[in-house]
Parts: sequence; structure tokens; C-alpha cells
Amino acid sequence: MKRIIFCVLAVLILAGCSKIPAETSQEMLEQDQAMYLTLMQNEIAGQNKLIGVAYLGWADGDYTQVMKYLRKQPYIDRIPFIGAVEQDHFCQNDGSELYCVVPVDKSVSLSVCKAEFNESYELYPGEELLNVSDGQAVILRGNISEIAPNLVVIANDGTQIQEYMPCRSGADGYLVNQAHQIYDFTPYGLMEEFLGTKRELEEPLSGSWTASVTDSQQGAVDMELSLKPEGGLSYCYCIGGQWCCFSGSWEILMDGNLRLMMWGGPVDENGNLIPEEADEIDGCYVWENEAEGLKLQHKSGLPLYPSALVTDFTFIPVVESGGNAE
Repeated sequence: MKRIIFCVLAVLILAGCSKIPAETSQEMLEQDQAMYLTLMQNEIAGQNKLIGVAYLGWADGDYTQVMKYLRKQPYIDRIPFIGAVEQDHFCQNDGSELYCVVPVDKSVSLSVCKAEFNESYELYPGEELLNVSDGQAVILRGNISEIAPNLVVIANDGTQIQEYMPCRSGADGYLVNQAHQIYDFTPYGLMEEFLGTKRELEEPLSGSWTASVTDSQQGAVDMELSLKPEGGLSYCYCIGGQWCCFSGSWEILMDGNLRLMMWGGPVDENGNLIPEEADEIDGCYVWENEAEGLKLQHKSGLPLYPSALVTDFTFIPVVESGGNAE
């Protein structure tokens, strides 16, 4: 029955999208981009950082060509807000490496300057290329090589100032992040240049899973979780006949824990989200993927359903009619 409900919801969504006007579709895309930006800023805040930074590959050309490149990349579904960056939030210096910088919130102003050499051959912030303070993401292009970064990001929240030069390590190409200055949200696992490297992110959890628990406070709780290889997720739970459905993203953190970030809430009889009751779920879990199923132990953040007294969950793989687990 739960499987059928998932399928019905998917059909309703697809059917609706095929008939809605173009302007409504654009509004939905913009809402989705804004939601993911908020989720990213929550991640940055959770790490007590002023900014998050991602390396996004490399491309030549002007703003239009760079955005065309970004919107075609496999990671666009994980960080869709990069596709909404306006031209006044884009700047460039010599070089072709692309970076995205996200401030933790509107209190942080971002200034991007050229990195120039003084008489002692030390890099310092030179000509300012960009200055924004609206809490939106910015896209940078520069760096002829990792040996000589040529961009400086200055983040200022009124109480502290942080300077960061986005560049990659000459050893493995990963983002340089000495002393963990910034929150690195580079989608390494979805970038071809990092496949097969020793630091490639492992994503062994993709698939669809179901779980049922009995909570002494909530009663019976049925759950369905779908983790996509590219990092997206969908999740539904049912308590007392009321279904709540969410969409979002997942990742394995540096400490090995699984983080689930999503937005949604109760749906009506047609499977449509009730906007005024929508909310965010952002939680971390210790996980094990064993023969009997995906085991999750809640460690921090919000649980999988409100007021959860159950902290350990075992999700069973969904099996298609042919008998093969997804």
C-alpha cells in the first residue's frame, strides 16, 4: 500500500508539471532553488562557519557560457541554487576554475578581490571585483593554476572578518581548507575528475527503503526513504493515517555519519503539500548497511518524525515484483 501511494504521488506530480504554465514552472524552480540555498546555509551555520565554498570544475567564456556549463553538470540537482546566480553575483579573473561561495546568512557581506603580489611577493587583496550583502550565492572564475590563486574572498559579519583564497590542492585537486576555515560543499562524488581517487566519496546507500516502528507516544509509524545516487532524497512517513512527504538531499559527512536534509510536511488527499504546515528536517545518523537492512541511529538534529522516542531504525530494501532489491 505504501509503495502504491509513493507511485501515485509521483504520477500526480509528473502529470501536474506537464500541464502547468511555463511561468508557474519557473516559479516552482525558483522556490526549489531558494529552499536548497536555505538548507545549505543551515549546514554552514551548523559548522559555525561564515561561508561555504565549492569547487565546480572549469569553463571558459562569459557569464552566460559559465552558467550554461553549470546547469548541465550532474551535481545541479544537489545544489540547484547555483543555477539561479545572477550576473551581478558573478565575477572573474584570469583562469578557468569555477567556485561557488555561499554566506551563512544576510548578516555576512562578501567582497571578492583580485589576489595581487606586494613587493615581498606576498599575496594580498587588490582590486575589488564584487561586493554583495544579500545572503545570496556568488560564482567566481579564476586561478590559472593551484600554485598561484588570484582571487580573495573577504567575509564580514560585523564582528569578524575572514579572508579565503579559493584554490585546489596540488596533491589531489581537492579544495584547500587549512584549519577548516570554510565549509566545503564541493560535490566530489558527482564530478568525473575525482572518480577513482583515494578521497572519492563512497555512496553505498542509494536505493529505496521502508521501515515501521511503534512509538509509545506516536503509535505506529510507517516510513519510506529513497536515496538517489546523485545525492537527492525523498521521504514519507504516516502517523494515524496522515502522510507527510519531503524532498531534499543526503551526504556522508567527514566523521562518517549520514546527514539527511529535507523540506516538506503534511500532504492532502491529492498528494499536494500543505504549504502553511511545511517545515524542515535536518538530522545526522550513525549508519550501517547490512544484509538485514539499512540501520540508522539518530545522533543529532531533528529526528525522522516529530517527537520521536525511537532513535534506532532498520529500513528494509524495497523489492520490485521481479524480486530484485532496488
